[in-house]
Amino acid sequence: MHPFARAAAAALPAILALPVFAQSRVIEETLILKDPTVAPSGGAVFGASAEALYVNAPFKSFSTSDDGTLEEGRAKAASVGGNVFAGFGDLTAQFTYRNARGKSTLTHEPSSSVPERYRHSVEAVPRQQEALLRWLGRGLAANWFTPYLYLGYTKLGSDFDDVRETGTWALSGTNRLRSQVDVKAFIGGVGLIVPMSERFGFRGDIGLTRSKQTTNRQGHNTAEDTGIGSRWTGTMYYNFAEHWNAQLGGRYEYFNGERAGSMTIAGVFAMVGFTFK
Repeated sequence: MHPFARAAAAALPAILALPVFAQSRVIEETLILKDPTVAPSGGAVFGASAEALYVNAPFKSFSTSDDGTLEEGRAKAASVGGNVFAGFGDLTAQFTYRNARGKSTLTHEPSSSVPERYRHSVEAVPRQQEALLRWLGRGLAANWFTPYLYLGYTKLGSDFDDVRETGTWALSGTNRLRSQVDVKAFIGGVGLIVPMSERFGFRGDIGLTRSKQTTNRQGHNTAEDTGIGSRWTGTMYYNFAEHWNAQLGGRYEYFNGERAGSMTIAGVFAMVGFTFK
């Protein structure tokens, strides 16, 4: 066989596969637009969602008794809020606000300097404001997913009374001690959008947080420190009507303030939103 004929025969399977590959890419590029947060290439998207988050996560705090020990509890709370977003092409910006209501009960175990056991409750899930910017890697898309990068900034704050179940705080003379915790964090990470059909698909990402935490407690010196934490999110979206969608997922966020303490937000969330493209 002539060398050219052999080369043509060897290339034939790849040539025949091109229409199939092109078709799969067209299907993928069409399906990715069904994610309610994705704008058409060269087009715009606008939307808003209402959100409810149920938090059930470990909670750890340095002891208010100033004996150098850590107290452990569990944060249980309901957090409600919403977000608005807008995008053009591969870039999407989103702003989110969440406001939580919930407590964590901590137990102080006897130590050499404070030899008593008591329980007290604190507000463990804070208010949160968050701004994110996402870049969608359409040019890096595979047959079944499209990657993205995101960067953002978040602020968390709690202003509450630390309440003892028994006894009184020496610093206040009552069973209440005023406390305030603030966290400011930069966040960034990578993720994937996996469209399954025109109706539903999945979105997931992992990232890092760089947090600065400031803790003020009545009668104590201000504690301030920075640290590295993490962020994990998994979401399923479902388009149940034109412009309308529902989302269900899980979230884990760890904001590490080192010596000033830390905040963990972990739980499941549900969202209902409206999108216009």
